[in-house]
Parts: sequence; C-alpha cells; structure tokens
Amino acid sequence: MKDVTRRAISSLRRKHHKREYAATKGVVIPWPDNTQAFLLAKQLTKDGIKPCDSGEIIQEFYNEAIKLDLMYDSEDEDIIFDIFEAYMSDSWAKIKPGLDLALDMAIDRAKKNGTPPEAEAIKDKDTRFLASVCRELQAIHGEKPFYLSQTDAGKVIGKGRPAGAGRLLLLTKNSIIKLHKLGHTGYASEFFFLGTFVPR
Repeated sequence: MKDVTRRAISSLRRKHHKREYAATKGVVIPWPDNTQAFLLAKQLTKDGIKPCDSGEIIQEFYNEAIKLDLMYDSEDEDIIFDIFEAYMSDSWAKIKPGLDLALDMAIDRAKKNGTPPEAEAIKDKDTRFLASVCRELQAIHGEKPFYLSQTDAGKVIGKGRPAGAGRLLLLTKNSIIKLHKLGHTGYASEFFFLGTFVPR
C-alpha cells in the first residue's frame, strides 16, 4: 500500500516542479485536474483495498497535495474522499476523470443553487446551467479569475468544444461573464463572473 501512495505522491511532486519551472518563465499553469486521484483510486481498487480501509492512504496523498498546493484546501476538503468513495462504488462514473477539481465542485453546487437571475431570460437551458457553473467557479476562486476552456465548457453541458465556445461567447455578450485573458493551446481562458452570487 505504501508503494501505491509513494508513486502517486511522486507524480504530484513532478507536477509541482513543472508548475514552479513554468512560473520562472512567466507561465501560469491552471489548477490541476483530478486525474492523479483517479489513478490512485484505480490502483487501490486493483489491490482490493476498500474505501473503509483506505483512509490513511488517502489522507497521506491529500496532505502531500495540499503541501504542494496541488489540491483545494477549503470547506470542500472532503472532496478527495468523495472521489475515492465514488470510484470504488457504482457511482464513480458520475465524476469525470480529467475535469478540474474546482469544476467538479462548481457543477455540483450549480445543480443545487439554480440559475443566476441575470441568466433567467436566456432560453437555452444549457447556457443557463453554464452560467450557474461560472458563478460557482468564481465563488471558489474568490477575487481571482477562474479558468474555463471551451472544451470543458462543452463537457459541462454534455457537448463538444464548438458548443462550449458558443455558450461562453453568449454569456460574454450578455455581460454575465467577462473575458480576462484569452487562452491558447494547453491553457484555458480566464474569466470573471459579473452576476449575482448565492449567499454563503
């Protein structure tokens, strides 16, 4: 079990060094996705380790991720445990590997908190839901811009990149989000949400 954790943590450290090097070149690498957590969960499953027996391993992985600034340390810190629990049950497919952890949280919150009033008049339900997700992403990132690629925007609504790009453009034209920095290959665009937030 220790070998599994060691390999996962080694991968986290490589990501950390990559981010540090990129910073020296003036490049900001967005928050990481949850792929590594899924790889660890997959290995634990392969080894026959049940969620109830994996707490110590997961906690060690999570603590190292926090130390390296590779996970979110917030009110949602239990999300890493939720990922493993979901992966090792029939519901694991509900969480898509590769999606940013913040995006996972934002989608879940958007489903609970409904549509921002600024987007209520938009007829397309997918665009209204994306507006909700943008609001939750902004709440997670605080005063900083949030990252969202056209591809991930498409995934949020169960469609492809062109559909995601079109919805983001529509939200921008309706002044629900504001483009802060245009992305490029390998880097998502940055936005600010301009609408009304849900009281916390």
